[in-house]
Amino acid sequence: MVHALAKHIIVEFYNCNPQIIGDVVLIQQHVEGAITFSTSSIEESFFQPTPENGANGTVITADIRVSIHTWPSHSYAAVDIFTPSNTIDPWLAYDYLKERLEAQYDSATELRRGQIKVGQGSPFQRSFL
Repeated sequence: MVHALAKHIIVEFYNCNPQIIGDVVLIQQHVEGAITFSTSSIEESFFQPTPENGANGTVITADIRVSIHTWPSHSYAAVDIFTPSNTIDPWLAYDYLKERLEAQYDSATELRRGQIKVGQGSPFQRSFL
């Protein structure tokens, strides 16, 4: 049986509201809001403006990490959502951000990180899948 140690969603949000994704304070509020379903409190939250008049930042808890970089001139936001938790659904953060950024189109890929085989001798064996 193969088990993933973590889930990592790589997201591209297109045709976002440029006023929203150009506001660093608002982006921080939205990203922090996207992880409120996590049982852990926020350990780190760091955001800053970018040379493109966008926002760049990361929010970290023990259960989930969300990073974002925005380009208001292109109405585009790139987001990474990573969780090592089997009880956290990272797609909840994805849905929350898509709605708050008013993205009209998106592309998302989920990677199963650290795929290991469970059983067959030792508790964890490397998977070659």
